[in-house]
Amino acid sequence: VFDVDVNDAFTPPVTLSASGNPAGSTTSFSPNPVNGPLPVTATLTVGSIGAGVVGSHIITITGNDGVNIEGTDVELNVYPNSLGAPTLIAPADGATNVGPMPEMSWSAVVGAATYLLEIDDDPAFGSIDYSVVVADTVHEVTDFLNAVTTYYWRVTPENLCTTGATSSVFSFTTANIACVTYDSTDIPLLIPEGGGTSGTTTSVLDIVNSGEIVSLTVTLTGTHTYMGDLDFNLVSPAATSVTIIEQSCGSDEDFDVTLDDQATAPFPCPPVGGGTYLPSNPLAGFNSEEVNGQWVLTIIDNYSGDTGSLNAWSLDICATSAVAEPPFFADGFESGDLSGWSSSSP
Repeated sequence: VFDVDVNDAFTPPVTLSASGNPAGSTTSFSPNPVNGPLPVTATLTVGSIGAGVVGSHIITITGNDGVNIEGTDVELNVYPNSLGAPTLIAPADGATNVGPMPEMSWSAVVGAATYLLEIDDDPAFGSIDYSVVVADTVHEVTDFLNAVTTYYWRVTPENLCTTGATSSVFSFTTANIACVTYDSTDIPLLIPEGGGTSGTTTSVLDIVNSGEIVSLTVTLTGTHTYMGDLDFNLVSPAATSVTIIEQSCGSDEDFDVTLDDQATAPFPCPPVGGGTYLPSNPLAGFNSEEVNGQWVLTIIDNYSGDTGSLNAWSLDICATSAVAEPPFFADGFESGDLSGWSSSSP
C-alpha cells in the first residue's frame, strides 16, 4: 500500500495508473479518478503478489488530467515468507590461532535483508558475548575477544516478514596474545632544519618476532625548538604509513609522549611529561598486519630555522603468538609419575 499525493498542478479529475508492478500482480487506486479540490492523497494497493517475484521492483505512478501527464516512481521490495539457513565460511569450523577481532563470513540467503551474527564461549549460547545485525555477508568483529578461548558462532537471516533458519554452529579458538616493547638502537639522531628540501630524520627498528598485530603504541622522546614544523610518520613492514604527529603545537618545544588509540585525550602542547595520549591519526591502521620486519620512523622538518634531536623511541606491540605446548610433565620431569613406563636391560 502506498500513499500518492496529487498536487494542484493538475486540474481535476485526475486519472491515476501504475506500471512496472511485479508480473501477475494487480494495482488499484482509491479514489480514482481524483476529484478536487486538490491537493488530494490517494492510496495505491498492489495485490496478488506471487512468490516468484521476490526482489526489488520500481513502480511508476502516472497522473493524467487530459492535458498534464506526470509520473513518479516508488520502490516495492518483495520478501519471501520463509528463509533458508546460511552456510558458515570463515573462520572454518575448529580453526585455531584466530585473531581477537576475526573477520566472519557466510553465504548469502535469497530474500534476506539482514543477518544476525552471534558469538559466545558457550556452545548453548547462554549469555552471548558478541551480537550484531548486518546487511552484508562479511563482518569484522569490532570488540576484542578473549585470548586462548574457544568460541562458537552462528548466523540467522532476517527480513521484514520473517526470521529465517539459523545456520549450523561453528567453533574457533583465539590465539595467545603477547605484548612486547621494542626499543630503537640507532639513536640519538639529529633532526636537521627543513626548508626547501625538508630536513628528514629516519630511524629503523628491525623486529624478528612474528605475529598478527592486535594493538600498538608508540613512545617518542626528543627535542625541537618549534614542534609545529614536524611531521612524525611511522611505516610498517607492510608499507602502511601513519602520520602519528602532524605539524602540531606551533612554537612549543620538545616531545616526550606515548601515543595510544585507547587514550582518552589528544596530546597536550607541548607534548611532554611522558603521558599517554591519542595520536594525530589512528594506529589501528596497523592492526592485523604481521609484526615481523622493518619499522621505519621518519621525522620531517618542513621549515628552516629550527633543529632538534630524536633521543629515543619504541613500539609496544601486542600480537598473536602460538600457544605454548604443555610441559612433558605438568609437575616437572624429575618428579613426574613414571609408573606407566617400562624399561629393559640389554
